[in-house]
Amino acid sequence: MRTLNSKPTWGTGSAGAIQGAISNFIARYWKDILKHAPYVPTQKLEFRTWSKQFARWLFSTDHVAVRYELAYDGVDIRKLSPGTRGIVLLLLYLTLDYADDRPLIIDQPEENLDPKSVFDELVSLFMRAKAKRQVIMVTHNANLVINTGADQINNCRRRPTPGPRSTAN
Repeated sequence: MRTLNSKPTWGTGSAGAIQGAISNFIARYWKDILKHAPYVPTQKLEFRTWSKQFARWLFSTDHVAVRYELAYDGVDIRKLSPGTRGIVLLLLYLTLDYADDRPLIIDQPEENLDPKSVFDELVSLFMRAKAKRQVIMVTHNANLVINTGADQINNCRRRPTPGPRSTAN
């Protein structure tokens, strides 16, 4: 039997291309399939039963296994540091939610990151995000605020509240 290289077709993920590849396969190999069939077409009942079984096998997706992983620079997300994992999830969220123009509120995106990663990864990420939506960020990193071109900066400090403290008995 001759071989048919349909691997590029399967890689496209296009249902139409795959349907065409299967149709081409049947058209190209139908005579060979009939030669190897256990029944001849004149044995109507047996041939029909076998044809249905063959079609189920041919069009089955039992041989298809779906496997996915989330990786960053070729490293599985489960093996990344907590800070880098946060970057990956933020990138994923902003990529999937690109059409969303609602404000984005994020707390300490620089947590567990070294200064180089903050600059290399987060600055450009927030610059792109703020072009599309309002970004409200709580951060302890002045470089992140300055390098992202913040439009408004609120410096907040916690002060002790005046008055007596309550004590638990």
